[in-house]
Amino acid sequence: DAHPYPRKTAAMGVLKVFDLDPEALAETEILEDLRRMLTADRDAAVVANCLIVLREVDGEQAMATKQNVYGLINRIKDFSEWSPAPNLKPQ
Repeated sequence: DAHPYPRKTAAMGVLKVFDLDPEALAETEILEDLRRMLTADRDAAVVANCLIVLREVDGEQAMATKQNVYGLINRIKDFSEWSPAPNLKPQ
């Protein structure tokens, strides 16, 4: 969708599906789509929601790739005042 609202809402919906049935996500490519959106989506709110979901599903260590870290650092100015704190949570 061209508007970011459906994408950011859909990302959070993935977390609900994961909570109800984690194996259901393994049968789809939804997590791969979220990983791609994390670095490629143009809207910071979508990226923040993808990060929240992937951190919960994959774990924080799995998210600490060079591509993800550089991508998030380069976009830090795009995040709202509510997004940087959870996105830059120290280990």
